[in-house]
Amino acid sequence: MRLVTFRDGRELKVGSIVNGRVLDLKGAYDHFSKTAEPSVEHAFKDMKTLLKHLPEAMPVMQELFNGVEGDSDLERRFLKDRDEVQLTAPIPRPSKTMITGPSWKQYIRDGKIPDFIFILKPPTAIIGPGDDIVFPRDPEQIVTEVELAIVVGRPGRYIREEEAWDHIAGFTVFNDVTDYGLYTRRTPPAMIRAKSYDTFAAIGPCITPREQIGDVQDLELVLRLNGEERVRVNTGEMIYPISHFVASISEVMTLQVGDVISTGCPQVVPVEPGDSVEAEIENIGVLRNQFVNWK
Repeated sequence: MRLVTFRDGRELKVGSIVNGRVLDLKGAYDHFSKTAEPSVEHAFKDMKTLLKHLPEAMPVMQELFNGVEGDSDLERRFLKDRDEVQLTAPIPRPSKTMITGPSWKQYIRDGKIPDFIFILKPPTAIIGPGDDIVFPRDPEQIVTEVELAIVVGRPGRYIREEEAWDHIAGFTVFNDVTDYGLYTRRTPPAMIRAKSYDTFAAIGPCITPREQIGDVQDLELVLRLNGEERVRVNTGEMIYPISHFVASISEVMTLQVGDVISTGCPQVVPVEPGDSVEAEIENIGVLRNQFVNWK
C-alpha cells in the first residue's frame, strides 16, 4: 500500500495505491466514520499528518480498502484508476529537502572515503510526477540523476544509527537536477546555486512505507532518457547504510516529519530542453518528467 498526494479539483488529498488504483483515504474514512478507528480521525488530513500517524493508520487504510472494494457505488466515489487522478509531489512542501554525497563506492579513491556533505534544496525546487523541469535562463550544463530518498516520519536530533529506522516513514523516488557546469567549480556559492533552481527536485510518484520496501540496500535504480536506459545501479553499491544518512544530518539539525533526504547517485546524465526522463526505483515506482525552456 503506497502513499500518494493527488489533486481533486482545487483540493489536495492523500490516498493509497492498492492494486494499481488510488483510494481517497479521507473520503472513505469519512464515509465509514461511525465504524472506523477513532484514533486516526485526523490522520488523513494531509501527507505530513498521515506520516506522523502511519503505524496506527496502516491497518485502517487496509480496512477502508476492504470496505470500498466490491461495492460499485463506493468504488466510483472513492477508488480511482491512476489515469483518473493527478498525482502531485507526495509531500508538496517539505520543511527540508536535502541531497547528500558522495555516497557511492565508486567515489572511493586509494581507499579513502570522501567527506560526506549535504545541501538543502529550497521548497520552490519541489515538483511532482508529470510536472515540467524548467531550464534556467542561462544554463551551463544541466544534468539529471535518479536517487532513492528517505522520508522522515518521526522528529529527532542527535539520532543514533541504531535508532534511525524508528525515524523513517518510507522511501520515494527523487530526480535531482543540477547545473553541473556550476557545480563542478566546487565553490560553496556555485554548488548551492547549481542545486537550487526552481523545479530542480522532482519527487514521487508515491511513498513506499518502510515495512514494504524490502531490502533497501538491494534496490535497482534505473534512469531512462527519451525511453533509452542510461543508468542502472543498485543500492548495494552505496558506501553507507541508510541509517547513516539520518544520523549524520540529525547531528546538524532537527529532522521533522515529512523531511526528505536523498541519497545520491554515482552517475549523472546530461539533458536538453524537450527531453523526457523516467526515474524508476524497485518497489516504489516510476517518476516521469519533461525538461522545458524557461518562458
